[in-house]
Amino acid sequence: MAKLDGIGMPGEDLSHLSFGGRSLIGANLAEADLTGADLLNANLTGAVLFGADLSGANLGQADLTGADLGWANLTGTNLSEANLTGAKLDRSNLTDADMVDANLTDANLTLTDLTGTVLITADHMSEAKWEPTLPPTWPEYFEPPENAWAPQKDG
Repeated sequence: MAKLDGIGMPGEDLSHLSFGGRSLIGANLAEADLTGADLLNANLTGAVLFGADLSGANLGQADLTGADLGWANLTGTNLSEANLTGAKLDRSNLTDADMVDANLTDANLTLTDLTGTVLITADHMSEAKWEPTLPPTWPEYFEPPENAWAPQKDG
């Protein structure tokens, strides 16, 4: 399978395309339309997906380590078993997403909408963080973890 590492397709219509199992390390997909796209087991380490529409996409088992998903639409997206270590999810919409067994170590959830999201057995949820005055919207009946946000030190 061809590697697509570092490819730049910001704002492109990539809806319903299959990138399953592909390497997209460092790809720039900012504001791209990836509605319903198949990204199962894709490697999106360090990818820029800022403002992208990933609604209904399949990102199950995808590696999104350090990816920028800020302001992204992830409504109804499958993120089960995805690695979101250090991912920026600030201000993204994860309404009704499936995040079963997702790894959220050091993920930024500032103002993230998690309404209706399935977070059962999400790994390292206790290590997720958000700006203290801008917490995420949690799913109903979900007991939020402690905030892992580290205060900034002066000087």
